[in-house]
Amino acid sequence: MSEGKLTNVYVWSHLPREWHVREMTTGIGCIGGSRDEVLTGFREIWADRSPFNLVEHAPPRPRRPDVAPQQDKLVESRDAHAFYRALLREFHPDHHPDKTYSGTEVVAAINHAWESARR
Repeated sequence: MSEGKLTNVYVWSHLPREWHVREMTTGIGCIGGSRDEVLTGFREIWADRSPFNLVEHAPPRPRRPDVAPQQDKLVESRDAHAFYRALLREFHPDHHPDKTYSGTEVVAAINHAWESARR
């Protein structure tokens, strides 16, 4: 906790008869029916830990996650597409109309297609 440092305390009206107050670092907050009620409740809980600056609006929303996970999904979809295409080349009846495959051949082809798609 930042003893003695000025911290922001947000106070805002959420509904017509519902007020909120919150200090973001510690998460200490209070909810009440009026602005004076929540500030009094907050001051009792806060107990003069450090001075605070009263901000008259809701706290800022958390930042959105970066775009990087979406790019990872794009790479995974490319790998999956390459894998799917390799399996179609290997097993499609238009390419091998009279061929039947044993389980060992299928597993070997799947493993080979997966390794080539991952490169």
